[in-house]
Amino acid sequence: MPNGVTVQGFEAIQNANRKLLESMKPSGALGKAVLYGTVQMQRGVITRAHTDTGTYKASQKGDVQGLTGRVYTASNRNPKSGAFASAYGPYEEARGGSHAAYANTFKGDAPGVMGDAIKIVIAELP
Repeated sequence: MPNGVTVQGFEAIQNANRKLLESMKPSGALGKAVLYGTVQMQRGVITRAHTDTGTYKASQKGDVQGLTGRVYTASNRNPKSGAFASAYGPYEEARGGSHAAYANTFKGDAPGVMGDAIKIVIAELP
């Protein structure tokens, strides 16, 4: 090399870069963190959902596609009223207070869940 310059550690840098890229895939640490966060938030909503027939509670579902996780209310039918849980869920949420399962879960659980999810990612970084 000109002027006697020697580059050392290039292979180690490439390996670290590969590991970093792998950890950011759905199959890597970030994917594990998204799955963890989605499951935990789903559990929080289920725990906080008001129960009459149990339909609303049983309708809380989690779904992960790639690096996106979501929790939603499925369209199970209430055996008493015949209404879809997904249709009356927004009314429950709008009632506020203890009926606001999503808002209360976000407020109460999100900081801790997201902190734990970040730890999952950090643990696998090079």
